[in-house]
Amino acid sequence: MKRDLDLYPGDFWPEAVDCVRRACGHKEIASRTGPGHDSTMTTLLVRTAIMFVRAKGGVSHCAEEWSSKEDCGEGALALGRAVLNFDEVLRRKEMGV
Repeated sequence: MKRDLDLYPGDFWPEAVDCVRRACGHKEIASRTGPGHDSTMTTLLVRTAIMFVRAKGGVSHCAEEWSSKEDCGEGALALGRAVLNFDEVLRRKEMGV
């Protein structure tokens, strides 16, 4: 076996993580962060954070993972809020605020 790339987990961008936390906060949805898979590479190029939709029993990344329509809807709304939050962060930076 040959390893083509040796990239260790890094850190998400604090601004992006804050935007996700604020987007999830009104429902008291927890947000844990720490890139360790596909998002590890994106952190090298763009401001990155990650969100997961609540899964039944907390089971994730396997065939038994299941999320209700309601939880998927909440996740989609939180993602939209996070994008709007980050847009505001970028706008303020452009304005020097």
